[in-house]
Amino acid sequence: MASTTGAARPQSPADTSNGSGAVLEKLIERWAVAAASHAKVRAINDPEGLVATVVGIDGAWGFGSSSEEALEDLQSVLIDWATLKLEDGDEDIPGMEGLHLVVAR
Repeated sequence: MASTTGAARPQSPADTSNGSGAVLEKLIERWAVAAASHAKVRAINDPEGLVATVVGIDGAWGFGSSSEEALEDLQSVLIDWATLKLEDGDEDIPGMEGLHLVVAR
């Protein structure tokens, strides 16, 4: 499933019949943790108060009333974001700390 460079190459992200789904979920979670560690948190004019984003990851952000809440929300959003990108066969998921999520063709 993962090469020495940390690339996840799923045949089908949603396929869990051979146990690879659990491995892929862990890799996506590791990627999301790494991505969230590069997040910037800033105040916004919203009841939530703060938004967390990562440069280069468009369409994924987390909200919270504290930095911790915003980062936790962002990490959850990043997991869903990356999962959807992989299911769609998108190739524009940025690598994070040596972990690259790509779909094998």
